[in-house]
Amino acid sequence: MSGAKKQDWGDYSTILRSAFHHETVSSTRKTDNQYDEINDPCLAVALTGTPAQAPRLLSSAEDGLFSRFLFYAYKNKIVWQDPSPQSHTIVYNDHFEVLSQSVLDMIGFFGTVANSSAIAARAMAGIEHNLFRHPFGSNHFHQ
Repeated sequence: MSGAKKQDWGDYSTILRSAFHHETVSSTRKTDNQYDEINDPCLAVALTGTPAQAPRLLSSAEDGLFSRFLFYAYKNKIVWQDPSPQSHTIVYNDHFEVLSQSVLDMIGFFGTVANSSAIAARAMAGIEHNLFRHPFGSNHFHQ
């Protein structure tokens, strides 16, 4: 956004200020006699960057755009993270292979259970009992 602001077409300050108050936003372009209008705009802006980039984005507090942004900055302790392979790390292919097999087993189990109407009816009765009679939770189940 800070790079676009330097362009002829990139002065978005009035658009952002109007959108902040849900005021109608309009834009006119010479090309094809283009006219765009947005009634009651709802806009959210989330930006990341470095402290040095902020002044280029909001060069002045005079037009009111600065006061419409919330800035959050934090410092992290710089700690070297060794990128070399280690023996105690997770091998993700193996980890997700085990997880995917567990999901496949659950699908098979629930597919079998769903085909048994007696088991499904009993399970639904238990769910309804616990949901409607103990809506705020319980540490035990009633049969």
